[in-house]
Amino acid sequence: MVTTSSALILLALAPCIVAPAASGAARRTNRVEVTASFAPPTLAASHPAVTFDPTLVPLGSRVQVVQFRQGAGGDAGNVLVETLRVRGLEPRVRYFAYAYAHACGATPAAAGVRVQDGPSSAHYPQNEIWLGFRTDGHGRAASSARQYWLAPGRARSIVIDARPNAEPVACVTIALQ
Repeated sequence: MVTTSSALILLALAPCIVAPAASGAARRTNRVEVTASFAPPTLAASHPAVTFDPTLVPLGSRVQVVQFRQGAGGDAGNVLVETLRVRGLEPRVRYFAYAYAHACGATPAAAGVRVQDGPSSAHYPQNEIWLGFRTDGHGRAASSARQYWLAPGRARSIVIDARPNAEPVACVTIALQ
């Protein structure tokens, strides 16, 4: 089951990438995090966050994606919580964000397709990771989603759209576990 909620959050996001720390040979890492400023798409190979539309996602605006794994290994007992926070985006705009199969690139198509659970290719919350949000008057917002089915390595980015199923306006590379 997916629950998505938006909350307004003011964060002082530091420009860093935090890779998962090793926690033992038999255990998976519980947390994956990326915090970055949006850069031009020409920097996708060296920068985790890129904007394809600087009007809606200005250069230098901030993003943080955090994934936290709750529970032990296995499918149904292994809940993932993904949280997306933004700052400096276009104020009072509704955005849609989804997990994608590949890392961000110089074009929106580089991220590939949305990661889905079942054999259905239909787009609905139980079959995908949805992190939609609406920015406040200062361009800040946050969103979270919970899933139990995401296997390590299946999702490598979060793509942000300004309309459902529209051309992406931004992308954040993060290897969700």
